[in-house]
Amino acid sequence: MSPIINRRTVLTLSLLLFAASQLTLSAKKNENLKNWNEGPLTWADFHQAELSPLVTNVAQSTFQYNAVKKKTFIQNYKLVYYQVDCSLNRDKSYYDPSRADDLDLRARQVIFDTYELYSRYVQSRAIGETTQAYSRVLEDYMVKADKEIAQFQQESNQFRDEAVISKYEESVRSQLEKTKRKEPDLSVTQVPAYRYGFYIGAEHESLLGTAKEKVNDMFGFNVGIDYITKRQWYIDFGMTGNFTELKTNNFYHDAEYDYDWVINKNVNHFRLYANIGHIFDLNQYFRLIPFAGIGYADISQQSNKNNPDSKDLSYFPSRLSCMSVQAGVNADWMIRRNISPDDITDTSLRFKLYGAYEDWGIGYKTWSVNVGLVLNWDTYSFLQGIFIPIPIFI
Repeated sequence: MSPIINRRTVLTLSLLLFAASQLTLSAKKNENLKNWNEGPLTWADFHQAELSPLVTNVAQSTFQYNAVKKKTFIQNYKLVYYQVDCSLNRDKSYYDPSRADDLDLRARQVIFDTYELYSRYVQSRAIGETTQAYSRVLEDYMVKADKEIAQFQQESNQFRDEAVISKYEESVRSQLEKTKRKEPDLSVTQVPAYRYGFYIGAEHESLLGTAKEKVNDMFGFNVGIDYITKRQWYIDFGMTGNFTELKTNNFYHDAEYDYDWVINKNVNHFRLYANIGHIFDLNQYFRLIPFAGIGYADISQQSNKNNPDSKDLSYFPSRLSCMSVQAGVNADWMIRRNISPDDITDTSLRFKLYGAYEDWGIGYKTWSVNVGLVLNWDTYSFLQGIFIPIPIFI
C-alpha cells in the first residue's frame, strides 16, 4: 500500500473517530437535561449530596432555557421564531436524602412550572429575525420569573410552609392551563398603516396607429416606488426608459437645429408617471392591481449638430415631449412573504400590462401597448425615514 493511501486512511479514520466522539458528547449532554414536557420531577433527577446541618436549603435545582431558532410557513408567509424549552440541568442539581422530603420536591416542581410558564411567555414574544430582539425579551421575562420565585421562597419560609406551597401549585398550574403552547400565527403581526415598495425590471412597448409605421417596437427598463395604505390603496411613482430605431428616415425635422431624425441611430422614449390603484388579493399567491394615472413623456434622438451652449461641443438631443395618460393592471405572483411583529415584507414577480396615450404634437397621437416583468419588494421598513408618509385616508 502506498504512503499516500496510508495517509488518506489515517485521515479518514481520524475524522470518523472525531465525529463519533462529538456525537457521544452531544448525547451525554442531552441526557443531563430534563425537559419540562418529560413529566414531574423526582429525586432521581437530582444528584445525592451530604450537606452540613447549617445549610438551610437541603436541595438545589438549576433550570435553564433552551432556544432553537426555527421557521414555519403560514399562507406563504415565512415566520421566524424561537422554540423555547425549559429544562432541569441534572449535573447542577442535588439534594440531601437524609433531610429532603416531598415538600422540598413539591417546591422544586413549583419553580420548574414557573420557569416553564415564563418560557411560554418568551416564545409568544420571540418572533422576528434578530437574536438581539429575542435576548431582550428573554432578559425581561427572566427578571420577572426570578422575582416571582424569590417571593415564593420568602412567603413559604424557605419552602417549608405547605399551605403556601399548595397555593402556588394551584396558581401556576392554572396559568399553565391558560397559556398552552401553540403554533405561531399571523395574529402576532400588527399590519402597519402604510408600506413602501420598490420594483425594477424590463418592459416592451408597441406603438399603435400612424406612429407604428415610423417607429419600431421598444425595449427598455422600468423602475419605481410603491406606496400602499393599510386599506390596500396603491400609489405608484415610476419611470420607463425604452430604446429603439426608426423604420424610416425623416420621422421628424427639428427646425431649430436643422436636423432630421434618421434610421440607424437610437430613439429614446422616457416616461415619468404617477398611478393610483387598489390591491385585490385573489389568494395567498396572487393579487391584481388595476390602476390609472398620468405622466410626462418624451421621445428623443441625438442630433448630429453641436450644442452651442455646451463648452465641450457635445451633441444636442432633439426632443419631443408631452403629457401621457395610462391605465392597466399589475398581476403579482407572491414569491415569498416574511412577517415579524411590526412588519410584512412581500417579494413578488410582477407582470405589467397597460395602455398609454400620448400626443407628440407632430401629427402623431398614438396609443401604445406596454408589457413588463419586474421584481417587486414591499415592506414597511424600506425607505422609512427618507420619505414622509403620504396622508391618505380612504
